[in-house]
Amino acid sequence: MAGEEIVISRAGNPVAKVIPLRRTTRTGRGSLRGALDLTGDWDSDEVNDEVSRDFGPPG
Repeated sequence: MAGEEIVISRAGNPVAKVIPLRRTTRTGRGSLRGALDLTGDWDSDEVNDEVSRDFGPPG
């Protein structure tokens, strides 16, 4: 919690590192207003099908 890194080892070999999480500060609700540009068809069946083809079906 003090910001130090911790290395986890198995049989003397490092296998993982725990590092402090850097927090980001948002100004509150609506802080992304104006930063996103969504078209009118952003949630259409065609767009959802395209996303499914690119990233796989939900679930």
